[in-house]
Amino acid sequence: IVEQLSNEAMKVLAVDDDELNLIILSKHIKRQKCEVVEFMEGQKALDCLLCEPDYIDFVLLDRMMKDIDGLDLAKKMKEHETLRFTPIIIESGKVGSEIYQEAFDSGVSYYLVKPFNEDQMLLMVNAAKYDVYKTKRLKKLLLFAKEISAEYELSNIDDAMVVAATIAKNTTNQLASCTPR
Repeated sequence: IVEQLSNEAMKVLAVDDDELNLIILSKHIKRQKCEVVEFMEGQKALDCLLCEPDYIDFVLLDRMMKDIDGLDLAKKMKEHETLRFTPIIIESGKVGSEIYQEAFDSGVSYYLVKPFNEDQMLLMVNAAKYDVYKTKRLKKLLLFAKEISAEYELSNIDDAMVVAATIAKNTTNQLASCTPR
């Protein structure tokens, strides 16, 4: 579905302090036509994100790493103005409703339980790709709405309704072209 919506290659930051896990994660992600940036240290990954917050589309990270806990990394991302919108998939062997809630409260979008199979991981990767696409699309639509509203001087409710109808029509037309079938 996502491939039908966007031809743009997504950039994924994969973070795991276990080299074999990182290789496996990267291999699966690359099959989804994504570029993968790999880090074995959470702090270096965070430094990369903070240095270029718009470069990475979404993050897949291990929960328990030697240098920084994955949840702490997620919290720091959610505190950043740009990174707070970046989808995060966390992988962990820890299970339970309280564990999941803690992860989601930290800003994690998806929780991948280890051991996982490729299909489970790819479902979450595709969901994150779709989230990225929707966010980018919404930003474009908001810019379009700003441009439209800047062209009109609204002096009464009728003027506002004309602008709203124009925005709605264009938004509907643009969204209809990307609706999965």
